[in-house]
Amino acid sequence: MVFIRINWTLFNCFLETVGIYNICKIHTLLETTNQMKKIVFLLLISLTFSSCYVHKNIIGTGAQKGIVETAKQHNFVYGLVSGKTPNTQEMAKGENNYEVTTVHSFIDGLVSALTGGLYNPTTVEVKR
Repeated sequence: MVFIRINWTLFNCFLETVGIYNICKIHTLLETTNQMKKIVFLLLISLTFSSCYVHKNIIGTGAQKGIVETAKQHNFVYGLVSGKTPNTQEMAKGENNYEVTTVHSFIDGLVSALTGGLYNPTTVEVKR
């Protein structure tokens, strides 16, 4: 049998300088750091897999001339409250054939992320 003898005088000196309280604080800090790493990782994964959406509506036979007009639609509180909505018929200048494309671009998503979802712009394009 092998017995290990601990020199308690050296160990007591270590405990007095570091202290049990500080050891527990370091352990708690490491646990918190690991939780933060997990949260940041999950946020990055969710941002990576979120996509920029595009809705395209064709009115009549679609765009004929290729002239594009762009406007911003302002949405607030995660898109639940809509601000001024662009009038697509007015943007088409009386044409009967045009395309309306609603895009949530990368820049729109970046602005939404920076404001914490309180302001969510979308881009509306009318192609005549």
